[in-house]
Amino acid sequence: MKNYVISLASRPDRLAQFNAINAPFLDQITVFPATDKNDVSKQACIDAGIVLNDADYDDTALAVAMSHLRLWQLCRDIGEPIMVMEDDVHLSPDFWKDREQALTTNPDYDFLALGFNTDWPLEVAFVPGSMKATIIFDEEQPKFLKGRAFCYPQLSAFAGCCCYVITPACAKFFMENIFPIKGGYYPLRYFTSPVCREFTRIRWTNVGIDVAISMVLQDVRSYVCLPPIAIPGNDWSSSSFERGGHLISL
Repeated sequence: MKNYVISLASRPDRLAQFNAINAPFLDQITVFPATDKNDVSKQACIDAGIVLNDADYDDTALAVAMSHLRLWQLCRDIGEPIMVMEDDVHLSPDFWKDREQALTTNPDYDFLALGFNTDWPLEVAFVPGSMKATIIFDEEQPKFLKGRAFCYPQLSAFAGCCCYVITPACAKFFMENIFPIKGGYYPLRYFTSPVCREFTRIRWTNVGIDVAISMVLQDVRSYVCLPPIAIPGNDWSSSSFERGGHLISL
């Protein structure tokens, strides 16, 4: 399997940090040049059929989406699964072994998330087709644990495309059903009480590729690795994204 890390040429500091943190794995990882937001305009993307006018994507979000799109095109063209990473991710010490276990346990996967942002709810079904569960993580910095057992629930929604494996069929499906990028939202559960399952649903507005993926995950065989074997830096102070305007109450 080919493994790609998306990295901006204009941010060599991020790639240097990735290389330092993940040094044992670099011989099997290829750097994939990210689309730069300075080379993107929404109007040009509209004209090219990449995004619709009603989509609330700024140039940064479009650049990120186009980076993943180009890798999905590559996956489709080579006809084999690939792994996609972003350059702030930290891989577990036994990452290749852990990933192989995840792949072997879920041979029918289309999309397998190996990491995600823990400052955002994760929606899963512990048995495919069963009721969804919403996982809220505490504020402690996530860390890798030794001697742990994994589970791989069905994934319904997640934030942060830091590390995932995708098949050619899923890549093709995403290309056909996410693009052109459009408006819309994922109905995320918002708890009004910690007990009695008292919740409402709020609109997680489609302002980034992780939302767009979450909006179509119900139509593919998607799983998530718990606990994660890839942890994103998710440092908003150094990110090209700004968190804001993601949620609208229903």
